[in-house]
Amino acid sequence: MIDTAVSCKQFKKYHLVLLLMMVIAIAAPSFAADPGLSLQRSIRVVMDDNYPPFVFRDRDGKIKGIIIDQWRLWEKKTGIRAEISATDWADAQRLMADGEFDVIDTMFRNEKRDKLYDFTKPYASIPVPIFFRSDISGIRDIQDLAGFAVGVKAGGNIIDVLRSHGINNLIQFNSYEAIVTAARDHKVNVFTVDEPPAYYYLYKFGIWEQYRATKPLYIGQFHRGVKKGNKELLQTVQYGFDRISKEEYSEIEERWRGKPILGMKEMRFIRISGIAVMLVMLALVLWLWMLKRMVRQRTDALQKEVQIRIGHETMLQHSEESLRSLMDAMPVGLALSDRLGNNIYINKCFIERFGYSLDEISTKAAWYARAYPDETYREKIVNTWKAAVAKAQSEQTVIPPFEALITCKNGSVSHNIANTQLIQDRILIIYTDITEREKNRNELLKIQKLESLGILAGGIAHDFNNILTGIMGNISLSRMFLDESHRATATLKSAEKACQRASELAIQLLTFSKGSHPVKKTVSAGNIAKASASRVSDGFSVISVFNIPENLYPVEVDEGQIGQAFSNIAINAAQAMREGGTFTVRAENISLGNDNNLSLPAGNYVRFTFADTGCGIPEEDLKKVFDPYFTTKAGGSGLGLAAAHSIIGKHGGYMGVSSEVGKGTVFQVLLPASRNESPAHEEERKMPAATEKCNNSLLIMDDEEMIRDLATELLGALGYKVSTAADGKEAVAMYRGAHESGRPYSAVIMDLTVPGGMGGKEAARLILDEYPDARLIVSSGYSEDPVMAEYARFGFCAAMVKPYRAADVMGVLDKVFSSRGLNGNENIN
Repeated sequence: MIDTAVSCKQFKKYHLVLLLMMVIAIAAPSFAADPGLSLQRSIRVVMDDNYPPFVFRDRDGKIKGIIIDQWRLWEKKTGIRAEISATDWADAQRLMADGEFDVIDTMFRNEKRDKLYDFTKPYASIPVPIFFRSDISGIRDIQDLAGFAVGVKAGGNIIDVLRSHGINNLIQFNSYEAIVTAARDHKVNVFTVDEPPAYYYLYKFGIWEQYRATKPLYIGQFHRGVKKGNKELLQTVQYGFDRISKEEYSEIEERWRGKPILGMKEMRFIRISGIAVMLVMLALVLWLWMLKRMVRQRTDALQKEVQIRIGHETMLQHSEESLRSLMDAMPVGLALSDRLGNNIYINKCFIERFGYSLDEISTKAAWYARAYPDETYREKIVNTWKAAVAKAQSEQTVIPPFEALITCKNGSVSHNIANTQLIQDRILIIYTDITEREKNRNELLKIQKLESLGILAGGIAHDFNNILTGIMGNISLSRMFLDESHRATATLKSAEKACQRASELAIQLLTFSKGSHPVKKTVSAGNIAKASASRVSDGFSVISVFNIPENLYPVEVDEGQIGQAFSNIAINAAQAMREGGTFTVRAENISLGNDNNLSLPAGNYVRFTFADTGCGIPEEDLKKVFDPYFTTKAGGSGLGLAAAHSIIGKHGGYMGVSSEVGKGTVFQVLLPASRNESPAHEEERKMPAATEKCNNSLLIMDDEEMIRDLATELLGALGYKVSTAADGKEAVAMYRGAHESGRPYSAVIMDLTVPGGMGGKEAARLILDEYPDARLIVSSGYSEDPVMAEYARFGFCAAMVKPYRAADVMGVLDKVFSSRGLNGNENIN
């Protein structure tokens, strides 16, 4: 802008001289080559885009400012083109570090940056004070910022300065304009930024009177930086700016900062007039000085009082906010009411747990009506609580806690313990949710009952199997003395089948017994599925349809447990078809590859499909059908399908379900195929005939006298020399005595469980310690130990599950004697 004191004539006088000087300045780089000037024809420069008046963007997005004009003049001085980019300061530093640019401008030096860049001489000094809202007092330096959230510019040098003094509660903004905008909107009350852009935006937004500034924390200096070690480029940059004269720098400064509108004469007159006025007023100032001193003293005293009061109020506000935050963080529901019955506060946990807002339950009466919708229950709870409060107030005692079933907004019921505290004229009730605790306690009672039932079932099964062993053994013994053509043979076969059915019932009882393990053998699972489905359908108006081919792969399973699993599936299907329907059982051989989606090993499997035409299972219940105790049936235990799923899993298989409401449910079961051949049907086993005496001697250990007598008769009829023992201790002594006399037993059949005495497991250990080649066979109708399923691990050659028949005994003895008990893995049941 041209000074108003300079006339047009004077301007024309010097016009030619100035024009000649500009031509010489512009053309100089073309005529004189400096030895320090780089040969490169362009450089890339990056800087902050929000630092008025040094650099900023106009309404059209173009970058302008003092530094931009300086660089354009630098281009003329050096003849090198400067490709200038301006962006967010943090991004500018990142892009420079990534090698996207050659020079970075508007940078303060610090220790960290000195490791990354080489810098030119400083060209501008920038004060960096603290700005704070005028209604805040007590901020003088950086230490006073503790406890305040401080606004800073992302990537700025001030961040490192503040953190080095322990000030870490920083709110980072991408630009100076964003910081002052946040200050205008009361989102930040304290910020520390460079003075020039701060004043620019404070005046631009018209809020300069709302803020105060401290003395500068430090005076930063603008430098231009290049990558560390690039001395040639640094020299080129510095050379170009050194060629710009002070007058040229001043002209650029005046262009953007402006200059006084008045001329020198007018300014001189104003100064003289000002001095005169000041001299005239000096007397008045001196006259008023004493009065001001007195006012100042009183004002200081009042300000101290105000500051103390403000401090107390601030502390109280912070205390209330901290207390509210603490109460909202507590994992219990809190409700605070006044003496008039108005609810004045509920915490976050209360709202989340019960679903009601303070507006919905503004009074205790409104809370009672929603929390206890049943009128009778509401009167009981409220009257009991009011009586307890009245007694506590009159007797100065503690209000006892009470349990309450509270209806939530979503209709669910939450079981809570409510503790009441009297706080002056207010009442605080603390609600502790015990819904899960009560649920777990009920489930624990269920588990304890089931464990008791399991123990009872195990005991019954053990005794029942011993009785069945006596019955089946005597039937087998009788058949041995009869010809197959005898008319009593058919009757004995029927009796034997009935005993076998009774044995299966005992096996089902064992399935509920605690700690029962699957005792596997190779069978055809198709017969088990058919028998389980047929048996269940007898008690319901259900038609059973079977599609089970004869060539199914054999499977190695515990017949009793798999039968129980299939029965549970069939029962579930029958209960879903109360009005009748069709229950279809299909079986087929399949092979799975390594990429199957059932998480099963690759190999051959037998797949069973159980389909009913019942009511179906809703989608929300479908994913919970295998959860223990989940049931939708009145009086149901929720264990049937969970037990089936567990049994199939223990056998290395898979159980899945799909359903459609109104159409029916399909359960799919996969069992791994066995490599062993499927044995012949038990009813087709040939009954052994009585034989002549042989040289093999057997020792039978069983606590039941009936079993010992039966074994003596049965095995004696098969040609064996039989000795018996009532418990393991006696069996060990007899085995040792027979071995010492030179007539050792060929094999020992040992009962696993002997009440009140040594059982087969301990007796086997003692015998094998002395005689490792002993042939030991374990027998039991029930055990909590895994011995029956993993007998070889305990030194036994084979296992026989009670009840057993003569054919079963002969089969296992033949295998034991033929393999000498080394490779046998035979279970008989």
